[in-house]
Amino acid sequence: LKDGRFYIGQTQDLKQRLERHNKGLSTYTANFRPWQLVWFMPAQSRKEAKALEKHIKKLKSRERTIRFMAENPCVPGPENPQICDLLDFRGSS
Repeated sequence: LKDGRFYIGQTQDLKQRLERHNKGLSTYTANFRPWQLVWFMPAQSRKEAKALEKHIKKLKSRERTIRFMAENPCVPGPENPQICDLLDFRGSS
């Protein structure tokens, strides 16, 4: 939220990961708080999650990342049915 940048990563516990970033417990992300979840994609395995993370990071530009997210809509899990509504990034630039 601070400067419009995206943090791209993968985790087994999305809620805990976001909390850690917003508490400043990650050296890389502490100076850019607060963070807000704008998109996620469940993966079947850690290998698949790492491959997706690598693919998104290779997109490089904000515009390509936003296009990728728009073309691959968030799919809420049973424990987080509202999570995709946290931010409508499609109109952002």
